[in-house]
Amino acid sequence: HIEVTGFSQDIPDGAGPFALGITQTPAPPNDDFANRIVLSGTFVSASGSNIGATLEPGDPGTYATVWWSWTAPRTGSLYVRATGDTLGPVFTFFTGESISSLTWIGSAGPSWFYGTDVNGEVHVEQGQTYQIMLDGMYTHPTGNVSFNFQFDPAPGNDDFTNSYALTGLIAVATGQNTNATVENGEPPSNGRTVWWNWTAAVSAPVSLGTSGSSFSPMLAVYSGTALTNLVLLAKGLSDLQFNAVAGTEYHISADANNGGETGQIQLTLAVGLPANDNFTNRTPLLGTNINVIE
Repeated sequence: HIEVTGFSQDIPDGAGPFALGITQTPAPPNDDFANRIVLSGTFVSASGSNIGATLEPGDPGTYATVWWSWTAPRTGSLYVRATGDTLGPVFTFFTGESISSLTWIGSAGPSWFYGTDVNGEVHVEQGQTYQIMLDGMYTHPTGNVSFNFQFDPAPGNDDFTNSYALTGLIAVATGQNTNATVENGEPPSNGRTVWWNWTAAVSAPVSLGTSGSSFSPMLAVYSGTALTNLVLLAKGLSDLQFNAVAGTEYHISADANNGGETGQIQLTLAVGLPANDNFTNRTPLLGTNINVIE
């Protein structure tokens, strides 16, 4: 039922001829959750629209939603990049098989209220199917969007239980944390942790360093047997020292620094301090041409 009234009760504002036009826009094919479009692969390039979309009962959206689904081939990061025309696209990721049982996982949207570009990241778990909802922002609620999803796997030692072992009194390891993630229960971090473990053969001071890395990682050393009972022993930017007890297993994390930098990591572990560690034990240097190797 459509009612047409004038601007006021007075002529000419309140009465007169008019033309009424009605245009019905069909809903997109993936308007309803049950009709979500299945995406697959490690790189997806697609387009979509929420023009004419609706909110069905129980829909967690705000304006006009459409749906996709995608299953993660491995644990890692899904990078979301999108450009809208009149749409401020917001991609929200859920788990769950019905619209009434969805669990929010993460979202990616414009960086400001009037933006229409998206550059975000969502952590995903191997084998998990994600329900992906596209909605708009209140400044740009509907329109068209072109988007791509790029999946990058996490490092092999991303999770605590998959930490790499270090052995010996001197150990060197390499790795990277560019696509590393944070698992549930991890100690507070900057979000890009990878893990090693090492068991002390002797009781002695231990030095950790990252010389040769492409950035300055944040290092931490813990005792404990699981994420739930870790005890922080030492923490430092690029290097640190701690006192090891023979027979104790230690857990070492390398993380992004406070500036968010990530990259290639070269980790060096050395047991015992140099003989000239203290000032009183300094080593004399003699001659006019000196070459020292430490």
